[in-house]
Amino acid sequence: MRRLTAARLPVIAATPAPPTQGEVVLYPCPDGKLRQLTHEGNVGVLAPSTRTALTSDFVHTNIGYWEEVPGLSIPVPPGLHRLNLHVDITGGLGTWYDVRLMGPATAAPGPLTVLTVDADGWPWRNVTYAGWGEDLLGTTNMGTVAAAEGLILAREPSVISLEAALIYFANPATFEDFLQWSLSGADIDIESTDFVHSGTYAGKITAQDDGRAVIYNWLDIAPASTWHLSGWIYSPTGHPRCGVSISWYDANDQQIADAADLRPLPAGQWTQFVLDVVAPDNAAQMYVQVGMEVSDGHGAGSAVYVDDVMWRITTAEMRVRAGTYVQVTPV
Repeated sequence: MRRLTAARLPVIAATPAPPTQGEVVLYPCPDGKLRQLTHEGNVGVLAPSTRTALTSDFVHTNIGYWEEVPGLSIPVPPGLHRLNLHVDITGGLGTWYDVRLMGPATAAPGPLTVLTVDADGWPWRNVTYAGWGEDLLGTTNMGTVAAAEGLILAREPSVISLEAALIYFANPATFEDFLQWSLSGADIDIESTDFVHSGTYAGKITAQDDGRAVIYNWLDIAPASTWHLSGWIYSPTGHPRCGVSISWYDANDQQIADAADLRPLPAGQWTQFVLDVVAPDNAAQMYVQVGMEVSDGHGAGSAVYVDDVMWRITTAEMRVRAGTYVQVTPV
């Protein structure tokens, strides 16, 4: 009988010379362990994968801030490692959320491939990035699962962590850049300098006829979510009925409720109109508008100046679901 044998790696009793910058030397030692050596002379021992996972949901409600996800920090010994991330996130309609990996400069990440899948099971994004602190998702999907894989070269013992951000939906109209609002019954000069509340420009809205003349917008939302809508309006001659308003619609596109701050606009005075409201329990969409309403004394050619409009969600949450993990495997 002929036996097949595989060549054994020679045992090296002493640590070899450090490799060049960016390389790692692997060598077996008398104790039976396979070790790796970096350019800086740091020695690491190859070991099985290390994984840390969430055992319960992490709920993030601090709008506008990044927070470290507790329990997902993972130690990284010196050497070359493969990084794997699996993250499961849910958030309500009207919110924008994201995650990012953080680590020290002494553990430089290589390109990281990210594949995200939305709540319906469709892959919708596949990107690569390099560098700690880079956004991985940036999504408004109600449920997102993401997987990421890449390499890390750690020059000294390091710690990697996962952070999550709950970023509120906001759609301002400051008229200092592109206007992401639509027009109804009006013409608009988005770079008017006649009268400005702040910055360089305001929007001059001119009625086309005796109907409503507004800028408007809409969004799919979560029931019972809370919202802020405000805007500053000006006219040198005043206007009988101006302001901001919101209409709520259900899943069948039927209007179910509304709210408004509509009143006479005094002549020659910038006036703010404000709504802070809660959507109905069966709301599925909201429609918002700012400008002139139908009233006696309003007609074709009526004009007002609008500036510093703000429309945003005011309470929200995201969940990083149990089972989300970060894994590091020596290579």
